Amino acid sequence: MPRYELAGDTWQIEQTDEQLAITSAGKTTIRKFRTPEQAAVQLVKLVDERVAAGYLPTLGPRHAALEAAIATIRSPMRCTRTGCRARAIRAAR
Repeated sequence: MPRYELAGDTWQIEQTDEQLAITSAGKTTIRKFRTPEQAAVQLVKLVDERVAAGYLPTLGPRHAALEAAIATIRSPMRCTRTGCRARAIRAAR
């Protein structure tokens, strides 16, 4: 789902067939169209308007369990001119 932010204000839009779900300030509005193509055209128009107003695309928050799983498999990387290699984490030196 595309998500955009401007000064802490978030705005999201998602198309499902001939519907657009637009979320702003925690409130979701559903707009219905006759065809999916009409909804797609309106989606592009609305996104262009928000970007012109200064909104920037952002990544939405991920699920907490997913973040925890990612944190457990990450390891520090040691990068050299030839590339990056994972190295073991040493708690005490």
